[in-house]
Amino acid sequence: MKRPLTQVGRSAIRLDGQAKVSGAMRYAADIQRPGMIWGKCLRSPYAHARIRSIDTTAAKEIPGVFAVLTADDLPPRLVGRRLKDMPVLAQQTVRFIGERVAVIGAQTPEIAEESLSRIVVDYEELQSVHDPIEAMAAEAPLLHPNLGSYEILRLPLPDIPNVHSRVQSVFGEVAQGFQESELIFEQTFTTPRVHHGYLEPHAVVVDIEASGRIIVWSPAKGPYVTRSHLAEWLDLPEEKICFQISPVGGDFGGKASLMDIPLCYSLAKATGRPVKMIMSYSEELTAAKPRHPALITIKNWPQARRQSLGQGSQSDLQQRRLRRI
Repeated sequence: MKRPLTQVGRSAIRLDGQAKVSGAMRYAADIQRPGMIWGKCLRSPYAHARIRSIDTTAAKEIPGVFAVLTADDLPPRLVGRRLKDMPVLAQQTVRFIGERVAVIGAQTPEIAEESLSRIVVDYEELQSVHDPIEAMAAEAPLLHPNLGSYEILRLPLPDIPNVHSRVQSVFGEVAQGFQESELIFEQTFTTPRVHHGYLEPHAVVVDIEASGRIIVWSPAKGPYVTRSHLAEWLDLPEEKICFQISPVGGDFGGKASLMDIPLCYSLAKATGRPVKMIMSYSEELTAAKPRHPALITIKNWPQARRQSLGQGSQSDLQQRRLRRI
C-alpha cells in the first residue's frame, strides 16, 4: 500500500514568515543593551597610501566620546577566511578605499560622526592598481610586499605579483582536443563588481559580561566558523565567546567574515560598555565584501565531432557548430 503524499504539491509554510512580514522580527541591528554605546569607523579615502601619522587628540576631547582606537591599540594579528592578509585596522598602509583606519565609541551615532571628523590622518598616496592584468606585471606596485609571510589556509601562493590564489584542473588530453577540432571558440568576458543587496547591512552588538564571557549578536551566516575566527584573533578559547543567533537579514554570500566584530569587541573591552556598530549603505557599497569584478577567458571546442553530426555539406556542419556555440 502506497503512503499518501503529505508535502508534495503543497506550499511550504515558512516558520519565520509572519514575524518578518509583520515587522516583529528582531535583527542584530535591533538589539538594545543597558548602557550601550555606538561604534563608528574612520575610513581611507585612498586606494593605496602610507599612513604617516594619526592625530586623535581633538576627537577624544568631544563630550560623549568614550574611546578612540587605532591599530596601535589592537593586536597586530591579521584575519581572513582563506588567506590571513587583512588587519582589523590599517597598519601603516591602506590598500583600498574605505579601509578602516580608526574606530570611535561614543554615546550616540551623531557624536561618533562628529568625533571622526576631528581625526587628522597624514597620508602619503602611493601608486594603486585597478586592472588585474596590469597588477600581475613584474613592474606593478605590490599591495602586500610581505605576502609570502602570511598564513594561508588553502593552496600555496603562486609566484606572480599581487596574486594570492591559483587553481588548475586538467581533464583529458586538452592539447589533443584543440589540435583535432575544426572550430575553436575563444572569447574574453568581463563582469562588474556586484553588491549582494541585502536588506540588513552588516551589524553587530558585543557585550562583555563581568565573568569575561563575550556575547555577540551578529547576522553572520556561519556563527561557529565566525566564532572560531574571532577566538583566534583574540587568542582566547572559543568557549569564552557566545554567539546569540540572530536572523540574517539577507546574505547571498556577503556575511561570512568578521567585518566589524573585532572592533566592536575592542570598544566594549576599552569602555566596559556594550557596543553596537551598524554599517551605513554608503559603507556597504564602498567597503563591504561584495562580489569582485572578473575577467574571464574561455576557449573551447564543440563537443560533437564531424562524424557524430550526421551527413551534410561542410557549410551545413559549420552552421550547426555555430548554432551550438
